[in-house]
Amino acid sequence: MHNTIVVNTGAETGIEVDTSVTAGSPGFNAIENANNGILSLVCSTLDDGAALAAQETTVVNNGNALNLQIGGNAAGANVTNGTFAGLAKEDATFNRRATRAASSRRA
Repeated sequence: MHNTIVVNTGAETGIEVDTSVTAGSPGFNAIENANNGILSLVCSTLDDGAALAAQETTVVNNGNALNLQIGGNAAGANVTNGTFAGLAKEDATFNRRATRAASSRRA
């Protein structure tokens, strides 16, 4: 994944490496791909999600390294559950009915 903003309102991380799947071509399951630098999250922001597991952290670190390899700089590093000033207004509720009900009561 590249240059992405994921704002999560649930208990997921925003990126998942399925560690239960060990089948596939020998040497190329999700865990091995992450460990060998084949899976990368590059220049992305994951906000409001659960803490990353070890394999997801590996994928984030792979992406930070890849960002530098392709000419990026430290400003292009991934942000995970940190402050992201570029998000002007975040409404974590996504509940249109609650907003309408509040508006109706004010009228």
